[in-house]
Amino acid sequence: MIAEGSEEQGTGGLERYAEAHPELLTADTIVIGDAGNFRVGLPTVTSTLRGMTLVRVSVDTLEGNLHSGQFGGAAPDALAALVRVLDSLRAEDGSTTVDGLTGDAVWDGLQYEEDAFRKDAKVLDGVRLIGEGTVADRIWARPAVTVLGIDCPPVVGATPSVQAAARALISLRVPPGVDAVEATRLLRAHLEAHTPWGARVSTEQIGQGQPFRADTASPAYAAMAEAMGEPSPARRCSTRATAARSRCATPSPRSTRRRRSC
Repeated sequence: MIAEGSEEQGTGGLERYAEAHPELLTADTIVIGDAGNFRVGLPTVTSTLRGMTLVRVSVDTLEGNLHSGQFGGAAPDALAALVRVLDSLRAEDGSTTVDGLTGDAVWDGLQYEEDAFRKDAKVLDGVRLIGEGTVADRIWARPAVTVLGIDCPPVVGATPSVQAAARALISLRVPPGVDAVEATRLLRAHLEAHTPWGARVSTEQIGQGQPFRADTASPAYAAMAEAMGEPSPARRCSTRATAARSRCATPSPRSTRRRRSC
């Protein structure tokens, strides 16, 4: 038994251990019991993982903060520039827009009904979902960008200043069929291209994990289907997915599960 305690930290400890001791992990099949069923009463087996890239973007415009009463209106505000950059990552309807990255794939499995998704996600009444296409298209078949954090002055204690620097951490989920390395390159290029006013911008890759698609014709899946009371995954199973927590290959940020449900 191997116990790894750096959940969500991206330390790479388990990855390095596996590389150093491959004989301890030699197996015909690996089963990860890390997620529940898609819904109660529906036995579910994970068949794919959505990958991820993490990029930190930093914007600098001034040697130091300036008084907004004296310099505001002409001095370039780094925080405002960063807001413009982050806004460029979404279309008017909220769809993810990264230059060169395709975002129109269609999910061909069973669907995640919008009412059920709104309930599961606890979306407030009157607030629209973002993106276009089916819910399944948006959360399982297409890239999805999320701003994880922003470094800027907090509201409490803020001063009347034009900000000289600001930065953000961005997550980009990528579905199977999209190379995470290429997605990282496209995201960094997009951030640099959409930085306004000639502001100085730098990007740094913080983490990355490739998407994964299992061989659902393998003996392991046939055995799992039989154990669940089904004769054959090819005849009786249909692909499903869930927007539950996620795991990446390296480091350890998680990736969304796409599932084969029997």
